Amino acid sequence: HWTMEGDGIDWAYMDEGTGEERAAKLLVCDIQGCYVGERYEFQLNDPVIHSQAGERCMFGLTDHGTSGIMLFMKSHICNPLCRQLGLLN
Repeated sequence: HWTMEGDGIDWAYMDEGTGEERAAKLLVCDIQGCYVGERYEFQLNDPVIHSQAGERCMFGLTDHGTSGIMLFMKSHICNPLCRQLGLLN
């Protein structure tokens, strides 16, 4: 399960080694897609997900973990969409 926060997504996952639920951060970026007017929805695809789950590449080869999150936050410039979503620096 997950909740959205200003600096990423808090989520919980099951650690297969211990069977315990653990917390981690996710950052979803580089989302592409389009608006489908007749269905009143956005179709989003090709996201990059950086995670702090402790396992590098958990979400594919583009998951650079904590360093990916840090690099994104260092280079990101907030725009009107960020403000609409309440995701301010």
